[in-house]
Amino acid sequence: MNAKKYLIALALLPLFFANAHAQLSPTKHWADAEAICKKSIEEFAPFEFIWEPGTPVFSAAHINDTDNIRYSGAGIQFKTPKGDWLRIKYHCNYYPGSKIWRVGLHEYSQKLIENLMSCK
Repeated sequence: MNAKKYLIALALLPLFFANAHAQLSPTKHWADAEAICKKSIEEFAPFEFIWEPGTPVFSAAHINDTDNIRYSGAGIQFKTPKGDWLRIKYHCNYYPGSKIWRVGLHEYSQKLIENLMSCK
C-alpha cells in the first residue's frame, strides 16, 4: 500500500468506528429490550411477581467497553416464601453483532433470593 492510500485509510478510520458505535444506540433497541427481556426477568421469580405500575421495565442503558448495550431496571417485585414483596434489580445485555440478549439479576438481588429460598 502506498503512502497516499495509507493516509486516506487512516483518515477514514474514525468515520468507520463512529458509524459502528452509532449502531449501538440504546434508544434504537429500547423497545426490543423491553419486549424480549421482560418475560425472562419474570422467570427469575421463585413464586409470584408484580410489575410496579407506572414504572418502566428499564430505567437506564449504557454501552459497555465490549460493545454491548446493558439495560437495567428495578420495576419488578418478587414474593418471598413469607408473603413479603422484594423489589428486584435486573439487567439485560444486548450484543448487536450476534443479536443475542442475556438477562440477569443484580448480584445483590440474586443473593437475596438465594438466601430467602434456603430459609423456607
